[in-house]
Amino acid sequence: TKAFQLALGSSGPLRIAGTYALNPEDTAGKITTTEAVGLNVNLNLGVLGLTGGLTQRSDYVLGTDSREQEIGLSLKMFGHGKLTTSYKTASLPGVSRASEMYRLGYTHIVGPSFSLTLSGELNRSFIGGGLSESYGATASLGLRF
Repeated sequence: TKAFQLALGSSGPLRIAGTYALNPEDTAGKITTTEAVGLNVNLNLGVLGLTGGLTQRSDYVLGTDSREQEIGLSLKMFGHGKLTTSYKTASLPGVSRASEMYRLGYTHIVGPSFSLTLSGELNRSFIGGGLSESYGATASLGLRF
């Protein structure tokens, strides 16, 4: 496997990062036969944060291409909270397969070492002419030592 990442402006309000990966491992640790190129942009404007990303993947053995786009927004609230939302879409052109993911979350920080996060997501998959949806919600506690 090979991977390369270049980031510009990592300490300022604007950060741009490009990535390249050849034969990366999947979540199970298995080496894949793909090549991926990505571009991510993060903009922090005080209480408002914007993120965006675009990834193009090619499986050179199967001859398939896929695209992923994501956009996100965060808003600092109440002095110790942060509301986040994002939309992500992925598609396999020529295969009639696509997916969408909507996320919404809130994190509240209580003191220097404790946080509470509530989040939910909606996943939609379009395969051929069919649609399937799944929903999820999580609550998590964070502790910093």
